[in-house]
Amino acid sequence: MSNLFETARDVIDLSNTMQEGMQYIAQRIEGERFNETLFLFEDVLEAFASIQTSVGLLVELEKQGELEDSSRILRESMERLARAYEEGSLEKARLEVQTTLLAAFKKWQNQLQSSLKQYLES
Repeated sequence: MSNLFETARDVIDLSNTMQEGMQYIAQRIEGERFNETLFLFEDVLEAFASIQTSVGLLVELEKQGELEDSSRILRESMERLARAYEEGSLEKARLEVQTTLLAAFKKWQNQLQSSLKQYLES
């Protein structure tokens, strides 16, 4: 059981690191310096993929559906932001971050914490 606790704790810690990275990206985009954040965005994508892999092993089936919906919305938003990077479009990046990405991330992170709660409390 301690391995499950450690894995859940690591997942939450990584999601908190993702949050810090996304906030920094949002600040840089607002400051019109979004090209400086490409490598950080790649790190955020890798962290998200790592969490998705770990969560699949931890989350109970009835909670997986809710988390999968939040994950899909966040993934789609990150894909749109990736296209903005590819196109070099600051305006598309700004719009995505302001309208969808940060809110989708917050919802996903809350759902993630709720889904892992049983491991964190044991």
